[in-house]
Amino acid sequence: MITAIDKQALQTIYQQLVPMSTRERDFTIMENLFYRTLQLARNYGSDQHENRLLKDFIEVKESVYSETQKQYAKSRQRELTISHFKTAFKKKLSHWIK
Repeated sequence: MITAIDKQALQTIYQQLVPMSTRERDFTIMENLFYRTLQLARNYGSDQHENRLLKDFIEVKESVYSETQKQYAKSRQRELTISHFKTAFKKKLSHWIK
C-alpha cells in the first residue's frame, strides 16, 4: 500500500522517536515527527475511508495527541500524557513499517 521509500521514511521517524524522553524538551521534536508523518500519509489522499495510513494517525491525533495540548498543573501530569502519545505513535509506526 505504501512505497518502499515512504516505509523507509517511517522507519527513520520510528528510530528517531524511540530514544526520546517524555520531557517537554523532546516533545516539540516529537510533534514535528508526528506532523511529518501526517504529511506523508496525506500524500496518499485525504479521504480517511480510502487511506488507512492517514486514518491511523488521525486517530492518534484525535485521541492521545489532543490530550497533550491541555494545560496541566504539574509537569508530571503533562509528561504522562506525552508518554501515552509517544506509545500510541510508536505502535502505529511499527504497524506500518512491518
